[in-house]
Amino acid sequence: MPPAVRGSVYWYDYGPVIGNELSGRRPALIISNTELNLQLSTAITIPMSSTIPSGRRLQNHAPVEAADSWASVRQIKAVDQRRLGAKIADATPHELERIWEILVARLDSRRNRPGTIQTPSGDEQIGPGTIWEVEFHAPDGSVLPAQMLVLDYNDGNKMAIAVEVEHRGSPDSPVLIPINMIGGTQPASALVHRVRSIDVEARTVSKTGVADEASLVSVGQALLSLIDR
Repeated sequence: MPPAVRGSVYWYDYGPVIGNELSGRRPALIISNTELNLQLSTAITIPMSSTIPSGRRLQNHAPVEAADSWASVRQIKAVDQRRLGAKIADATPHELERIWEILVARLDSRRNRPGTIQTPSGDEQIGPGTIWEVEFHAPDGSVLPAQMLVLDYNDGNKMAIAVEVEHRGSPDSPVLIPINMIGGTQPASALVHRVRSIDVEARTVSKTGVADEASLVSVGQALLSLIDR
């Protein structure tokens, strides 16, 4: 199939409802570069809702008029391009610009404030730079644990924007970014094309480490480069 086109809106089934995560069949706005989508099986999307956001939630949403829906920017998710459904509409350059602005603001670590969540091992501090093992459910029902580096965290609803981490060296790649673990010696890389929003209270999670500030900045910049204007 042809690659997903940046700015296009497709139907996509995000799976079962998990806490505050936007799930189920809904419009998905493609924001990753079309050239990147041609090279990878995944594409980065913003799930959309027909519900008009209110109050403080409005600052994290952007309307897409042609789809008659609102893009929930903090619910960013990488998806399997092969599972995209029919195309619905296209966002305008102005609408994509607004989404870009919201993401840039969200990934500014100076705006984040850490919080505390309950885990099986006790209360743990969570915020940008922390790394967690998170349990996800595959389409066949199996449980797949993954290491996730938090880039943005909202203590109000316990939602985090995070990217997958692998404990191995990083080749010269725009989607594999080396990260330094505080107090660790094992090489690690952030897979920025595997980004997703997580309700950390609704999933089984355990803290596994912390990345340094320089790594956090590098990973955020690399993610933004994948959806650059």
